Amino acid sequence: MSKVLVLGSGGQVGTELKKITGKNYIFLNKKKINVNDYKKIKKIIKRIRPKVILNLAAFTDVDGSENNMWNCLNTNYLSTVNLVSFIKKKRILYFYISSDYVFDGKKKNKYGEHDIKRPLNFYGFSKSLCEDYIIKNSDNYIILRTSWVYSANQSSFLNKIIIKLKKNINVYGLTDSFSGPTSAFNLSNAIVYIIKKKIKNKILHFSDGKKFSPYQFIALIKKIFSKSKSKIKKNQYRNLNFIAKRPQYSYLGISKKLQKFKVSSTENEIKKYAKNF
Repeated sequence: MSKVLVLGSGGQVGTELKKITGKNYIFLNKKKINVNDYKKIKKIIKRIRPKVILNLAAFTDVDGSENNMWNCLNTNYLSTVNLVSFIKKKRILYFYISSDYVFDGKKKNKYGEHDIKRPLNFYGFSKSLCEDYIIKNSDNYIILRTSWVYSANQSSFLNKIIIKLKKNINVYGLTDSFSGPTSAFNLSNAIVYIIKKKIKNKILHFSDGKKFSPYQFIALIKKIFSKSKSKIKKNQYRNLNFIAKRPQYSYLGISKKLQKFKVSSTENEIKKYAKNF
C-alpha cells in the first residue's frame, strides 16, 4: 500500500486524521521533526519512500505573523520550497493545505478556485506565495484551501466558545463577517478521499458546505448547549482591534471534484465534539 508521510501532525487535522487512517499513514509532529530541518526530512523521505507528502505544518497565528514575518515565512513558505525541490524528480505528490485568507473578502459571494488572490495580511500572503511556487515548480501536487477549521482541540474556536457557555459567560459574535466553518473530521476525510481518488494538479476548495457569520455559528453552538445562561451579543468588524486585517467574506464552499464526497453537517459535527466537554 502506498505510504503517506504527514508532516506537522500535532494539530487539529492531524489528530483527526490519525483516527481514520491505517499503517500506511506515517505521522510526524513538530516534536519529532521540525519542518525546516531539511537534512533530517530528506533522510526520512529516502527511508520511508512515500507516494504522498501531506504538509500540515503551518504558522497559523494571523496577528502574530505581522510581528514574526520571518518565522511565518520560514514555516509556511521555505519549508515548501525545500520539499518541492527535493521530491520533484521522485514523483511524490505534494499535498498542501492553504487558506481562505489568500482572498481579500470583497467579492461578497462564493470564491472560486481561480479567483484573483489579494491577501490582506502576511499570513495570507505567505500562503499565496506558497501556492504560486507549487504551481510553477511542480507537476504533481494538490492545493486544498479550507477555512475556519474547528474541533475539540484546546485552541479551536469551538472549544473556546463552549468553555464560555459552560461558565455562563456572555459571548460576542460578528454579524458582518462570513466564512465556511470546516470540521477537522470532515477535512481529514476529504484529504483521504482526494488521495484515494488520485486527484492531482488541482486547487480545491473545501468546508462543511454552509456559510456562517461568527454570530450565527455561536448561536448554533448555544442551541446545542441549551442549558447555558450565556447571552449571545452582536458585534461588528470595525469594533475589533485586530493587528492583521481579515477578509470579511471568505466563503469557499466545496469544489465540484469533491461534490460526491459525503460531508457531515456543521450541526452534527458540533454535537459530536460537544460530547467531549
